Amino acid sequence: MIFGKYENNKLTVVDTLDSAEEMKARGYFTVPRGTIAGLQKDFYNKDFSLKTVSELVENNLLAIKATEKVLDNRIVDKSEHELMIDGLKDIPNNLKLVNGKIEPKTLNELYTDKVISKDEWLAPIRGQRNQLLNDVDLIYCNALNLSDMSDTMVDKWKEYKLALKDYPSIATVSSEFPSLPQGV
Repeated sequence: MIFGKYENNKLTVVDTLDSAEEMKARGYFTVPRGTIAGLQKDFYNKDFSLKTVSELVENNLLAIKATEKVLDNRIVDKSEHELMIDGLKDIPNNLKLVNGKIEPKTLNELYTDKVISKDEWLAPIRGQRNQLLNDVDLIYCNALNLSDMSDTMVDKWKEYKLALKDYPSIATVSSEFPSLPQGV
């Protein structure tokens, strides 16, 4: 509820009070959410049409809570998402605020923030590494291609495959997968 009081022929809106009894004792009245009370001239346009809730809020004739907004000429509660953006609700550990939008954190951010374990962080890295190893075996290091390669090139591919196999044990948030051998 929004609480208000008439003083000097003007409606004063009060945002918070402890209890309804305290308001009544002070002479305040209640205005149900989504409605406009009183016949004050500030509530009307020049053509005697009632101002919208948006206009009343914009002109400081009607106060709304930080957790509320005006939607379709009604006062409604903000969504969980809007409350997070406005800083009125904590953002879960797996999300972040970027340029006024809530976005999921990357795996690296989740691991750095200790939201996920090292094993959970390494699972997709291992999957990508396995795909790279399969590609190397199918495309570059198959029997047909190996017979055409120089000994130096075969050694480079062996080193590359070994680096891929070892990568999960040495991976850090800022490290990248080993590069393909030169001369491919």
